[in-house]
Amino acid sequence: MDDTKSRLLRSAREIIEGASKAHRNGILLFGEPGNGKTLFAEALAGELDVPFLSISYGDVASKWINETPAKVKAVFSEARRIGTCLLFIDEIDSFIKPRDGNAHSMDRDLTNVMLTEIVGLRSTKSNVVLVSATNFPEGLDDAGKREGRFDYKIEIPPPDLAARVALLWRSITDELGDGFAQPEPITALARRWEGFSAARLTALGGQLREMHRDGKFTGTLTLEVGMQAMRLLQGRKGRLPEGVKDITEIIMPDASRGALRNLAYRMKETENLEKLGSTLPRGVLFVGPPGTGKTQGAMATAKASNFAFLKITGADIIADPRSWDRLYREACDIRPCVVFIDEADGILQDRRHSGHGMLTEKILDTLDGASGRTPDVLFIAASNYHHRIDAAAVRSGRFDEKIVFDIPTNMAMSTYVQAILANKLDDAWKVEPEAVIQMIRLLCGRTIADADALVREAITIAAVRRMRERTADFRAADVILGAQSIFS
Repeated sequence: MDDTKSRLLRSAREIIEGASKAHRNGILLFGEPGNGKTLFAEALAGELDVPFLSISYGDVASKWINETPAKVKAVFSEARRIGTCLLFIDEIDSFIKPRDGNAHSMDRDLTNVMLTEIVGLRSTKSNVVLVSATNFPEGLDDAGKREGRFDYKIEIPPPDLAARVALLWRSITDELGDGFAQPEPITALARRWEGFSAARLTALGGQLREMHRDGKFTGTLTLEVGMQAMRLLQGRKGRLPEGVKDITEIIMPDASRGALRNLAYRMKETENLEKLGSTLPRGVLFVGPPGTGKTQGAMATAKASNFAFLKITGADIIADPRSWDRLYREACDIRPCVVFIDEADGILQDRRHSGHGMLTEKILDTLDGASGRTPDVLFIAASNYHHRIDAAAVRSGRFDEKIVFDIPTNMAMSTYVQAILANKLDDAWKVEPEAVIQMIRLLCGRTIADADALVREAITIAAVRRMRERTADFRAADVILGAQSIFS
């Protein structure tokens, strides 16, 4: 973080030395939570060898009118009395709230007092270095952000690669000792975790210590163990439901199944493949008629590769354009992650015939990494009508790989029906051979979704009869009634 540190130190020294004729003061630190804004302020005071004063809203808040502004004045007065020091105001957005028509009178009074005191440091040519921190710079009153109040605005970004390596190394050795840390896996993990906060990286050592205590791993740290520990720290795997099918259980053409297996393998072995010059695709397009298992294929791929899974539809994005940004931020936070766009032809439709061109461009910009490409986020889009998709969406670097799903062959459907019936009907059931034959005949030329629906409906009919009549057989008549209910 050399650039951030050097700019922060230069700004503070300029304030103390009075190098600027305009008596510039006020350093506003901003950025995502967990990246050390408070720690940077403390370290700056240590580097300058000056006293450190710190306040937050909780330190001065009061239920009594005018007491909070009075406490703020007292803090600034004490800082000026000390002379050369660093005054740190944490969560400055709590002190300088927008003074619009909806603002409470006490909030307006506090904002006015804070702004007056900040200007006062400049007018008295004080050597007090004022540093403030916020996670939400857009939440400050406009007058509190302008030059003359905070002349130095410094973003505290997530740790860079060198900082991530150092944070991981220290966290692991502090918790487990020097024998567990190895340069190669730590560097590999640091490369994968671009954008993760310093707080999250620092917490990894404690999670590894817990795993080691519970016998989850022995010996030195490996990439796989580190990724497992991070998944536990994240605490979630997106919205992947229980009972997701394996890739082998999905009915699809053999070539497509091989492509799906290959994709899952590449996702699981990304780090090793990158060493050989390979990369994951940014996006993959699943195409095929409705009900052929595209959604199941996406979930099965995430399950096989241990990726988190987040799903959205084109209709969701159209209804709430901000939902895409929220989903992408979530995917970056819990990665490695699959972002699955179902019914994508609606939102990725050729922009010459679409009323949602701006939303399409937002998605394509995300795939391009216009705001920075985050590793280990794979986009999968499913479409029943892929010929309608904008040509720009399927060019290289976007959804440039395609996997085809199709109506299963009669042999594949027969195998699937027999397997699913055997899985759902235990030995307590007596299954009529004619019931299986009838089901396979009725499902000829139909989709896997139709097969699942017919099996579910026929079993329900048999189960109701079993409860009423104390029978235990699964009949061809159950299948016929189920087909009439589902397909008629």
